[in-house]
Amino acid sequence: MIHSQNLEKPVPEWAASFPIPQSHPPSIETEELAELLRTKQGGKDFLVVDVRRTDFEDALDTQGIKSSRALILSTGIKGWLTRYEEDTNLTVKLS
Repeated sequence: MIHSQNLEKPVPEWAASFPIPQSHPPSIETEELAELLRTKQGGKDFLVVDVRRTDFEDALDTQGIKSSRALILSTGIKGWLTRYEEDTNLTVKLS
């Protein structure tokens, strides 16, 4: 299930220097992303990209790309790692 994101979260100090997002993409739950990774073909059916703040706007919104959509991982990477860090089928550790 995809949810609208609550934007009332405190902004970390490092993020305050970035532009304020103009669009507000919905979120995806950690378990939903894990299910996509288990049942669909990455790179064909979906692509997971780590972006910050307004990165997705440059890539999708300002270019008028309508065939793709951005979703925000509801728990962020920290929540993902808490749940799936040791699952090598879902999480790849880069050196």
